[in-house]
Amino acid sequence: MTSGGNMVKSNLGMTYIRPCVTEAGKISAETHLGSARDGSESSSDFLDSSKLCWLLNLSQIFSGVKCSQNLGIAKIEFNGKTVVVSKGGRINVRTAENKEDALETTWLVSKAIWPAMICARCGKAILECISGWCGKCRPKDCPLLVSGPPKPTQMLDTRRDIKTVNEILQELDASGSSAFKQAKQDLGDILQILGSAVTMLSSGNSSQNEVTVRQKLEEATCLAQRLIVEGHKQIDMSAGLILLGISTNLEMLSQIVGSLAKVVLSHPDHLLLERTWNVVISGYKALWRFDPAEPRRLEKSYAAVSRILSRTRGKGGNIDFLRSLKAMAKVCLCLSRIASMSLAV
Repeated sequence: MTSGGNMVKSNLGMTYIRPCVTEAGKISAETHLGSARDGSESSSDFLDSSKLCWLLNLSQIFSGVKCSQNLGIAKIEFNGKTVVVSKGGRINVRTAENKEDALETTWLVSKAIWPAMICARCGKAILECISGWCGKCRPKDCPLLVSGPPKPTQMLDTRRDIKTVNEILQELDASGSSAFKQAKQDLGDILQILGSAVTMLSSGNSSQNEVTVRQKLEEATCLAQRLIVEGHKQIDMSAGLILLGISTNLEMLSQIVGSLAKVVLSHPDHLLLERTWNVVISGYKALWRFDPAEPRRLEKSYAAVSRILSRTRGKGGNIDFLRSLKAMAKVCLCLSRIASMSLAV
């Protein structure tokens, strides 16, 4: 007993539950997600601070969100409760009705910040892992992807059943989930808009698509985060994280196409641009169909394009143009990696 409350074993994640000082009849509770991961005091880098702030705002269910990226601390309001989250993995819930209310709120916040949690193996936020930009967790499974968001009443490394991204996407596609279908539609629209821009650049014209792409990206990321936060099943949460990873790649692709628009008209190599874009399209399509051999074929396509780009650069090709095309091809490689990754279901 401390401060009139109960100390809870740290291996349950929740470290204390005690009466609230400011409101009679309410309780305060604290959970250390970092402690659940490694059995010690939560580290200072359990959460990526920039992604923490972004995700809490993106969730659209918390009010009064105040977040300091530099300090790595966020303060939010939810259904009359004040919640403080630190980058070390600490979640403090104040003025909760009871233990169950505190646990449910902690679980909701844990889901919301899941993409910002840092993988102990590679040192990057798992949003980067699921985006295909981390190579250290391949061919091994990323621990935070196969365990799902940590619950305050169980260890973080509890292993669940797992499925590949291909399997999860196909299952959700067939489920009739409206949020999933709309997010998939938005992502497909983004790729189509960017493809039209590339076609126009190849024909010597410029295209203004930034506003539409930005709107679609915002819609897709909000829907993806909604699947994570509001999901009752782990497969829904995992699907939301996958969609966030795909959105991250398409956002990068949009930036690349914007950069190309500044150089391609004065240094055109339309055939090379079209060939690189076709590789990207193949990488995106590979996400939505089950073909275990596809990632290997796409890696070969990426390698072939990279060789062509290197030879062209050696012959005096425009460096900015070729650098943009190589970045574009890298997006394809990342998308192809996503397809075979494993997540909890």
